Amino acid sequence: MLRARATRLTRYLRDLAFRGDTPATFSLALGTPSKTGVGPLPLADVLRRTGVKMEEFAEKRAVMWAGDIDSSLQKYEQEETQLPLWLAVYLLSFKVRTPAQASGAGLKLALGVGKEDQAPLLVLSTMHLVRFRLMSPLQNIVDAFLATPPSLTHKVHFNHLLLALSALRSSHDARALVIQLLEAMEARGIRLWDRTCTVLLNDRYAVLKLTHYLHQRSLRLHEKPTPSHLKVYLRTAAITGDLPRAEQHFAAIKGRGPKAENVAHAKRDLRAHRINAARSQLIRAQPSFDEAIQYFQRTVVQKASREKPFGRIALNHPRNLLGKRAADIKDWNAALAVAERDGTVNGGRLIRVLERLRPSFGEYRPNARTWEILVRGLLKRREWRLAYDRWKAFLSTGQPMTPGLLKNGLRAMILAGQPHEAVALLEVYRTLVTAEIIEHVMAALVEVLRPDVVFRLWDALHTLYRVTPAPEMLVLLFRAAQLPHLLDDSFAGQMALLSSKFQSPSKTQKTREELARDIYELASEPYQSGLWRGEQASQVASAELYTFLGPETMSQLASAPLPAAAMRPHAESGRVGYALPPLDYVPRRQHDNRGHVLLSSRVWAEYILLLGLTRRAPEIARTLAWMRTLGIALETQTVGFALAFWAEVAVHPPLLGVLMKGRGDGYEQLRVWLAEDGQTVPKEEDVRVWHAKIEMVRRLRRESVERGRYRMGEEARVWAMEKW
Repeated sequence: MLRARATRLTRYLRDLAFRGDTPATFSLALGTPSKTGVGPLPLADVLRRTGVKMEEFAEKRAVMWAGDIDSSLQKYEQEETQLPLWLAVYLLSFKVRTPAQASGAGLKLALGVGKEDQAPLLVLSTMHLVRFRLMSPLQNIVDAFLATPPSLTHKVHFNHLLLALSALRSSHDARALVIQLLEAMEARGIRLWDRTCTVLLNDRYAVLKLTHYLHQRSLRLHEKPTPSHLKVYLRTAAITGDLPRAEQHFAAIKGRGPKAENVAHAKRDLRAHRINAARSQLIRAQPSFDEAIQYFQRTVVQKASREKPFGRIALNHPRNLLGKRAADIKDWNAALAVAERDGTVNGGRLIRVLERLRPSFGEYRPNARTWEILVRGLLKRREWRLAYDRWKAFLSTGQPMTPGLLKNGLRAMILAGQPHEAVALLEVYRTLVTAEIIEHVMAALVEVLRPDVVFRLWDALHTLYRVTPAPEMLVLLFRAAQLPHLLDDSFAGQMALLSSKFQSPSKTQKTREELARDIYELASEPYQSGLWRGEQASQVASAELYTFLGPETMSQLASAPLPAAAMRPHAESGRVGYALPPLDYVPRRQHDNRGHVLLSSRVWAEYILLLGLTRRAPEIARTLAWMRTLGIALETQTVGFALAFWAEVAVHPPLLGVLMKGRGDGYEQLRVWLAEDGQTVPKEEDVRVWHAKIEMVRRLRRESVERGRYRMGEEARVWAMEKW
């Protein structure tokens, strides 16, 4: 991730410097090594080329050499002078080191300068926010960017902003931002670079229909797609199983370029490589596995070219012949991908397809991509044991590991009941571990009802794998924190909670090896208790939320007035009269760099579910007030189940309600408060529907404890049901 971020940022500065942008030239010269690799350029040359005076540089030296952007801006505020653009670009390029700095000082710096100088700072700020997967501020950045005046380098800013957003994984918010920028470029006549379009056409956007949008855009602007674009169009059509469109793109690729006999051998090779890769994708586009095999045998194997190789000089391009002499592993992988997608192919047949690739000669030897498709297909069919066995078979081959294969292999281990082996393998391949892999591990641990391992892994993420918890990972953490409420509702669970009151936490900091060993030993034993740091898991999960918000934000939220008050501590309580205890917030240690992060509405919605399903519904009104204070939009679904949970604790029982003559009805107070801000408030019948969904979710969770498997997909279908 760090290398990718540095490369993306450096390319942006280089593109600006190539077009004569002096702030980018200054930052690039001081922040990157010279071409000789022996160090930065001489300072005198840098200042002369960029027009920065030596006196001005000397005055700002203390700001430049500070350890991070927080320290730099603190020194700058002490000087009480205007921050020049060249210094602002340098600080945003190389002094943002943590999520808190990206969403705090870095974002403030980018949004605080004048519009005429704002564009490069907004692009740099976006790169850091995307690096730490902070989605919430991006809409404000895009809006501010579109308000900047045009300049000679505007096309560079637009294209690199799109390239930065392309690093986000599948996200509807990211797609909306990309389309907003593309529409602005189309209206202003700014050209979309070919390499930008190719990156945007990546598979991560296939499910979001961005590929279709870009294709329609090229037709609307009468832009002729490049061979690279056609290849991606074909791949997207193949993934979605759109055979007619895939054949159309294949014909366009095959017909592009002059006849083979009229071009040099090198270009013949490149064209042949493109056609062969396209033919492999055409196999993948077949609607069923049987048809894919028939096409594979008819087109690739039987009609393979027998043309002899021709002499050529050594070049850095693929060495494929004009026609394939035989099928290779890419063709087999394409057929296997169709089998994985075909619901009529069971796990056993999927494995038999792989067994056909067993010949020892290299063209057919399964590679990491082959094993990834197989393991993923078995997991999709819920064949946990078969997926685990195939994963172990891959490990015995000694082939290189890839992040995609590691992600699916770890899931196979956990879902097959071997979480301790997954923990051990994380240690072996710790250099490949990313936040995405940790998310898949956490989701699998939640599915097998091991929230205790999730909690311990969360606390050791940075120490073991140098992974900083991302805000979106809070969704899985909150889901895990809800499980102990069900799992510990037993005599053993209550005894574990009681015994924790008499245990003092260890004050000695454990080494990395000790942390890894503790997590392995915990995963090796059956589940015992969901206590986290000696406390209820839901309480500690709230503390993690407060840590992401940061001390300054929490002090602001602590003074937010409560819109309504609850009558009972939880739905099952017969007690009437309840006072919400004061906020229990203690700032974390100072070296925790997660503060001042803006959380998405999805995280807040999951937090409200955590409160409602762990007998903490009286805190929902306070949470809604926080969301309004922070400017977080309330979605219809969030308001629906929030009101349903709130009705359980904020309405008098019918008889008592008659005696009290409706006084103190916190439910109506909250409805009125929501309507004051223009929020659409669900009708009473809609709230009853949401309450019925909540009861069904509670029943599903009780059943999940009985069967030992928690299926998040079933809950998602309940929440998404429109008719009841």
